[in-house]
Amino acid sequence: MARKRKSTIRPTPSPAGFRLLLLPFLIFAGCRGDVPPGDPGLLLEVAISPTPPGVGPARLIITLRDTLGGPLEGAEIQVEGNMSHAGMTPVLDTAVAQGQGVYSVPDFTFTMAGEWFLTLIATLPDGRSTQLRVRTDVVRPPPGGGLD
Repeated sequence: MARKRKSTIRPTPSPAGFRLLLLPFLIFAGCRGDVPPGDPGLLLEVAISPTPPGVGPARLIITLRDTLGGPLEGAEIQVEGNMSHAGMTPVLDTAVAQGQGVYSVPDFTFTMAGEWFLTLIATLPDGRSTQLRVRTDVVRPPPGGGLD
């Protein structure tokens, strides 16, 4: 004996219902953290001297390489320093090429102690670019107060 199939009517979700279903995914997509935008074939790194930096000048050593580790020359690298709280003027500087994919900011000035975020944006002559955001804690001036 053949079984009869039951007809099932499925309601079509309304546009409002569909948007509600998407909402959690959109929220989580916006909370991914510091995912560097830009060309995934570019690797940007920064070292700060002294570590931890103190209020006043510090040296930033920046490297720009491709994914195979080859140095990338001719980039313009902008650095912006901000504190984690509002009410301060950002510190802006431009890195100077040292050769072999190394760039530096010899006297980046941290204006006060606390939590800082450095945003580095590197742009190559061919238009490719990448960005890096790093957090650092700035302490009171070290004894001697200079660069190491």
